[in-house]
Amino acid sequence: MRILLFDIDGTLIHAAGAGRRALLAALQGAFEVPEPRCEINFSGQTDGYIFTQALLQNRLPATAENLRRLIDHYLQILPHWLEQCSGVVLPGVVSLLGRLQQVPGIHLSCMTGNLASAARLKLQHFGLWDGYFDGPHLFTGDDCQQRDQMARAAAARLAASFEGIELDLWVIGDTPRDVRCARAMGARVLACCTGQHSRDEMAACQPDHLFDDLSDVSTIADILCGDRHRRQPAPLVVTP
Repeated sequence: MRILLFDIDGTLIHAAGAGRRALLAALQGAFEVPEPRCEINFSGQTDGYIFTQALLQNRLPATAENLRRLIDHYLQILPHWLEQCSGVVLPGVVSLLGRLQQVPGIHLSCMTGNLASAARLKLQHFGLWDGYFDGPHLFTGDDCQQRDQMARAAAARLAASFEGIELDLWVIGDTPRDVRCARAMGARVLACCTGQHSRDEMAACQPDHLFDDLSDVSTIADILCGDRHRRQPAPLVVTP
């Protein structure tokens, strides 16, 4: 079975800063911080790491209680900011997912730094939850602050869920951290340049395939669906 693990932000959608705005509002609402700071590069990070750093930057102890309080406020206000910000589904995503879900032996899932509840809220808002990622396997940043740790935990969960079935893992993402965490779990990588990183930065990480975006649906679907018995990472293919 081939498992396709999609990142969310920068790969499937561009939320136009909704997450950052929701976090700033949550800091104000939960802790009455008058001018909250959030000098964090979200790209490729887990929510656990981001929220911990946000607390520390605002001189708040990063205790379990404070993290839970911040998360609760964040999840309450995130739908509002998703509505307010002009986010979009990225090019080719809907067509690609529609094609992939019809292929036998292909299983769509997400591996994202978002909290599970935040991931679902974002995917629901952009119409990508029902029919695509509403299955039992969603690998998120709830329990792990590091992407590599999350990837290894995801691989272990998948092995347990599909015991006795040979799995072929792929990660589809837009950051160097997506490439690194894929290698940590023994997966191949199809990368795109729809996030904050340039083509040169992404190529330097040596993904197996690299595209500007996911709009070349036929070619990308052929790569992700074909040659399902190949186990070793393919050489870098940079597609113009």
